[in-house]
Amino acid sequence: MASGRGTGNRAEYTPWLYVHEVPSIGRSHRVPGAASKRVHHLLSDIEYSVFLVLDRELSVVDIREQVPLDRATTIRLADALGFRRPRAPGSGTDYVMSTDFVATVQGQGFQHHFALSVKPSTKVGNKRVQELHAIEQAYWEERGIKFAVVTEVDVSKRLKASLQWLRPMSILDAIDEPYAGFINQAVHSLIVSIRGAFTSRVPLARHCLQLDAIAGCAPGEHLKVARHLISIRALQTDLNREKLWNTPLNEFGVHPAASTNI
Repeated sequence: MASGRGTGNRAEYTPWLYVHEVPSIGRSHRVPGAASKRVHHLLSDIEYSVFLVLDRELSVVDIREQVPLDRATTIRLADALGFRRPRAPGSGTDYVMSTDFVATVQGQGFQHHFALSVKPSTKVGNKRVQELHAIEQAYWEERGIKFAVVTEVDVSKRLKASLQWLRPMSILDAIDEPYAGFINQAVHSLIVSIRGAFTSRVPLARHCLQLDAIAGCAPGEHLKVARHLISIRALQTDLNREKLWNTPLNEFGVHPAASTNI
């Protein structure tokens, strides 16, 4: 591809389209990825929601967005399917199609990819959109890669809200220690509290305020650490709930491998 766009993997991948190049419906986002270790260019709020779900999955080791499809192949497939060739609006020029996400999943002894087109639910019934999806599906199936269409309906509002709340604290470096050794102390206090909270219905946020008072730090410092621990799954709970911070302590679990030090 021209200028290396759409090539590479993980940190070396460059998307076919950047957010400043495409007018998008909704807000665009530049988001650092945990799996890829690079900034992702997401063209809408729906793409952002799907990305948050993908990037949280430990088995997902790479996420490529705005992946270009070989133009000659999509033209061939459009002709074979009896659909109008992908062309720029108001132009007779064939354009390069792209798929919103191609994710790589890795497990014990295996690795595979899957491709996703992300669209608002109001558009998936459009005849032309369905034709383009059929071309995309045929393209990826020729390569042995599963293809699916996802919409905002596939990511619940509660899950999206929880992931957005956790996201800023997903990287440990985002937490400024109020004093040396605070993070390890807070991790220890939180994990010990959760392990002993068999019947406690105290909400997480309130308990964190209690720990803030005991430690003599500003309100909210322990909750930052709690958000990080949930992000990395050291603390576990159902994220499909309203106001995750109000979850009672006894509805959290501690990952068996979690340490009281980071």
